[in-house]
Amino acid sequence: VVTTNPYIITSTAGLTGATVTPTPSVMGVSSAYTISFKLGGNGALTAAQDDITLVFPSNTTVPNGLIYGITVNGTPAVGIGTPGTRTIEIETPLSLANLADVNIEFASSSGLVNPTTANTY
Repeated sequence: VVTTNPYIITSTAGLTGATVTPTPSVMGVSSAYTISFKLGGNGALTAAQDDITLVFPSNTTVPNGLIYGITVNGTPAVGIGTPGTRTIEIETPLSLANLADVNIEFASSSGLVNPTTANTY
């Protein structure tokens, strides 16, 4: 079992308290992911207008194209995966105020596969 530390997520909106939890945290297996952070003082997001972009570490498998099995604060969302850059772009499915807590969940069926190398990410 590999336990990971929080990832670093940066934004001009000043995100704070970012954590990433894969379940299970085992190398090279499909996992559910929970990603949590707090928006900054100028970080409000508008439903169906703003996007959340996540960048995953090297050796993480990100599916290509539409990704289902995602929720943002409990509201279903769809992501677009780009394997070459290990990014997932999620159109915000609900409006989020400045300083809002954000909880993004990926089901294990979403296609994310943990890095193939044991490390702290």
